[in-house]
Amino acid sequence: MSANQANNAALPALIASRLHTAIVLLILFALAAGGILRALRGSPDLVGPAGRLPLYASILAIQLLLFWFVRTGMRRSGHSVAALIDPAPRSVMRWIRYLGIAVVAWILWMIFGAVLGSFLKPSHTELTAIQQFLPHGRLEKLCWVAFSAGTNFCEEVLYRGYLLTQFRALTSSAAIALLLQTVVFAVGHLALGVPIAISVSFLALWLGVLTLWQKSLLPSILVHVSISLFGGLAFSP
Repeated sequence: MSANQANNAALPALIASRLHTAIVLLILFALAAGGILRALRGSPDLVGPAGRLPLYASILAIQLLLFWFVRTGMRRSGHSVAALIDPAPRSVMRWIRYLGIAVVAWILWMIFGAVLGSFLKPSHTELTAIQQFLPHGRLEKLCWVAFSAGTNFCEEVLYRGYLLTQFRALTSSAAIALLLQTVVFAVGHLALGVPIAISVSFLALWLGVLTLWQKSLLPSILVHVSISLFGGLAFSP
């Protein structure tokens, strides 16, 4: 087998049709455009009059619908979300390794994120909007746990699983795929402000590197959920 043949064999195949991926991207960019337009109209308040719990529920519902759409597209092409998350045989040692990697990756990100935040310096309005989004009181904090687990699981399946795999198959390059999923993820957070979108892009790169390194979504899922839980519970009023 030649070197080119070996490289081609190592590349992942498409796990859904090109049309399906195009529709997913259109949906994501439409959602991002809606958030950006809302921000441009001068609406910094993320919560609105309905309150935080309805907002958490609506965001989770959107993520679950996207998850369902991705799962449906994959199943029609003969692929499963379970195999996308972790194709390796299940074992206790493997899960312990994933957990250890996730803990180290989380600590490194928290250090890097703190340093990055000191350079980016989001505006007072942007920080206030984020603070308003965080849970207030016991009930909201309890709901935040479910919200973080559900939305971040769905995001990892969508971005570091589905899109990273599709982009890698379409471009024949892990590096380009890593950058493309980072761009899509960052665009989805532009409504929160450029500094936060930049920070989110570094997070997407970090989680993508973990996924490519371990060939599993489990470490990135654990890290992403942990970041959200810590941020929501430690810094909420």
